[in-house]
Amino acid sequence: MSQDKELIEYCIRHMSSKELIHELYAKNGIRHAKSDTYAKLAKRIDDDNPSELDLRKLVHFYRANWKPTPKDLHLRHLKSGALRGHDWHGAMPSMLHLSMQDRVRDCINGKINLEELINIGSDIMKHEYFIVATHDLLETSIIEAFEDVIPSIGKKSISDFVFKGIPYDLKNTNYFNDWTRESVNAHKKEVAQDLIRGADIARIRKQAVGSINGWGLNRFYVMIEDQDSWHEEPEKILEMVLDEIKELGEPFDVEVEENITFKAQVVAI
Repeated sequence: MSQDKELIEYCIRHMSSKELIHELYAKNGIRHAKSDTYAKLAKRIDDDNPSELDLRKLVHFYRANWKPTPKDLHLRHLKSGALRGHDWHGAMPSMLHLSMQDRVRDCINGKINLEELINIGSDIMKHEYFIVATHDLLETSIIEAFEDVIPSIGKKSISDFVFKGIPYDLKNTNYFNDWTRESVNAHKKEVAQDLIRGADIARIRKQAVGSINGWGLNRFYVMIEDQDSWHEEPEKILEMVLDEIKELGEPFDVEVEENITFKAQVVAI
């Protein structure tokens, strides 16, 4: 199977809603059934005339049906000052309900008072919004800036976009340990390896098995040294990130464990 066909199949299986796939297939004369699974829908391309749907048509369709995030809203909220103080307060994002319950019990046991408990809840909600807003601003800005990027048009997509023919999951993160902008840019592969060590390896193994060419593992890391600048000059951050992306070379391979490797890009400002 050619790279283009594999990419089309990946986008069908992992980056779209079924309703939009049905619409795409109807426009290109590809037989399908509403009961088809995502895997079956992807296989329909092989079963039918492949010339009916090429990568150019798919890129056009996905971009035409993609909905950008409300950038002006996020920018206004970030600069309002209302999100300052955002913090997890030790809560685990994957177990947020239990983490919040633990804080409630801390209040009951006298470790914190009610006002402190409510403030913690407020900070966590601020952080949730901050994470979503900054991620979506970066994602939308990248898709808008590069006309050949294929965006996700599904609610539960594995990858956020396809950049230069390679699917990626966008990860917006800050600097950690003793890394600086200069050292990150000099050792990007090592940074990506450090970042993936903190990920859920069991989930990564599942993604590796379930996606074409293991593309669901690929990461596009954006690292922002001064997180406070999101509240002051978010537009400048986006501009700097896009400038760095324009200078990116080929992605590099990162080994998670034996037989599991993913491709990564790292942008550090």
